[in-house]
Amino acid sequence: MDQKTSHDDAVKQLKLLYDKFSDKILSVKKSVKSETVTSGRKNVGYLFRKCDLIFLENGLVIIPFYNIGKYKIYTNFFFISDNSLVGVGKLKRFNLNSFGNDVYIEFGESSFTSTNVEIRLKNLTQEEKSLINIQQTTNSSSAS
Repeated sequence: MDQKTSHDDAVKQLKLLYDKFSDKILSVKKSVKSETVTSGRKNVGYLFRKCDLIFLENGLVIIPFYNIGKYKIYTNFFFISDNSLVGVGKLKRFNLNSFGNDVYIEFGESSFTSTNVEIRLKNLTQEEKSLINIQQTTNSSSAS
């Protein structure tokens, strides 16, 4: 899928999300700094340095993007709810207060056919972290 198609698809899906869940949106944070690391199958859709966040009553939406001039080009988005990443599978690790006080999220598998992804969301306040209402199991709440 090319970049324009990815952007157009993400914009359509986000519009549907806003239309369908507008009453469930607690807050939106724009241009959050992040770090991502992947291993296994190469998938550039998981590599990003900035994202927008939508805090929902029952989850978190991460919307990666890059800038071309003053325009945001969205690459895809992730909806995390109750220890799973919709469309991807179960979270391996989730920690609201990881190293450097980052929010740490890990999912996927590292192999020839799949990708393991680690995301660190930077500079979220305690108030913003308190809006992330994701049920954590004991084996998924620890991270590096």
